[in-house]
Amino acid sequence: MTPAELALVQRFEPFRRMPEPELQDILKLARARRFRGLDVLLREGEAATTFYFLTAGLAKIVQLTPQG
Repeated sequence: MTPAELALVQRFEPFRRMPEPELQDILKLARARRFRGLDVLLREGEAATTFYFLTAGLAKIVQLTPQG
């Protein structure tokens, strides 16, 4: 992770107060990914196995109701 990327992550909770060595250990596991419009990252009811950290762009979160 570059110093600029580290600085970006440190702007957000819970990373803000995390000691830098611990944060570096966690971020060693991070992988940058790009998504296109209409890509589905997560579906309601699925087990959460991934943590997404959005650094650019927009994400839309949708929850369907019984009425659709």
